Amino acid sequence: MLGRSTRALGLALMLAMLLPVLPGAVAAAADDGPAIAIEYPAAGRTVYVPRSSATVRWSERDDVTDRIVTEEAGPADANGDCTDAEVEQTWDDDHRSPIDVDDLQVGWCYRYRIEAELEGGDTTVERTGWLRILTPWTGKANLYRAGIFSTQRRGWWCVGASVQMMRNIVRGESDQSFANQENYQRDARSTDRYTSGDGARGSDPQGWVGSLRVNGAGPGYHVKELRHFRGAVRSAARSVRLTGKPVGLLVGHGSHAWVMTGFVATADPAVTDDFEVTAVYVMGSLHPRKPVSGFDPAPNTRMGMDRLKRFLTRYDDRLGPSPWDRSYVIVRP
Repeated sequence: MLGRSTRALGLALMLAMLLPVLPGAVAAAADDGPAIAIEYPAAGRTVYVPRSSATVRWSERDDVTDRIVTEEAGPADANGDCTDAEVEQTWDDDHRSPIDVDDLQVGWCYRYRIEAELEGGDTTVERTGWLRILTPWTGKANLYRAGIFSTQRRGWWCVGASVQMMRNIVRGESDQSFANQENYQRDARSTDRYTSGDGARGSDPQGWVGSLRVNGAGPGYHVKELRHFRGAVRSAARSVRLTGKPVGLLVGHGSHAWVMTGFVATADPAVTDDFEVTAVYVMGSLHPRKPVSGFDPAPNTRMGMDRLKRFLTRYDDRLGPSPWDRSYVIVRP
C-alpha cells in the first residue's frame, strides 16, 4: 500500500513539473490577469498633482505585441474636479510604460487611454485615472484678487453679497452691482429652510448653497456640518486647495456669512492628511461699514486660528431648531 502511494506521488510530481511546458499551460499563463494593468494614476481615481509633470505607469502581459497610448485632456469641470471634465485627444504614440508627461496645465485634468494588441490579433483598451493639476505648493493657497470684493447693500444681505464675491472668484468677474446682489439674495431666500412666517430677513446655509448653484458658481456646493473647529477649518482648506473655489463660513453662531479665499498650512492638503492650518484668508461683506458686534475683516485679511475661533462658532439658530445646530457649518464646493 505504501509503495503504491509513493509511486502515485512521484507521478503527480512529474506531471506538475511538465505542465508549465505544455501548450495548454502556456495559454493559461498568458491569460492570467488583465493584458494591461494600470498602476498610476489608478483607474477610477483622481490624483492631485502640484506640479506640471507626472509619470504614468502600467504593466503588460507577455502576449501584448503593441500598444497605442492616447492623452485625453481638458479643463476641470464646474465643480473644480475631473468627474465631468470635457476632454479632447491631445496626442497618441506607441509609448511603453513608464512614460513621463510634462507641460501639464494648472486647472486641467488628464487621463491616458491604452489600446493594446495581443497575439492572435485581439485588442483590449484600458484607461488610467485622472491627473488633476494644481499650482505648486508654497505653504499657502489664496484665490483672492483685486475686484472680487463686494459690500452688502442691505443689513441682511450678507449671503447675497457672499454669493456675489464667490461667483466673482469662480467666474473671473468683478461684479459689485446692487441689482445682481439683490437677485442673489432673492434666490437664496427662495431655497431657504426659513419661511416668511419665521421672521427671518436674511438667508440660511441651505439658501446660500441654492443661490451659488443657480447662479453658476458650481453644482457641487453643499452644506457641511462638522463637530469640531479644527475639522471645519481643515475641511475648508482642503476644499479650497482641491477645487480652486472659495468656501463660505457661518460665523457668529450662524448669524452672519464670511468668505474664505485661502489658508496657510504646515503641509499640502492635496497630497497628505498630516497637515495643520495655521491661518486663513477671509473677508466679510459688512466691511467697511462700522461694526456692530465685533467686525468684518477687510478683503484678503490673514487671520490666525485663535482669532478665527472668536467668530467661527457652533451654529445656534435663534428662530428654532435646525439641522445645523451645535455644529461648525461651512459651505464648500
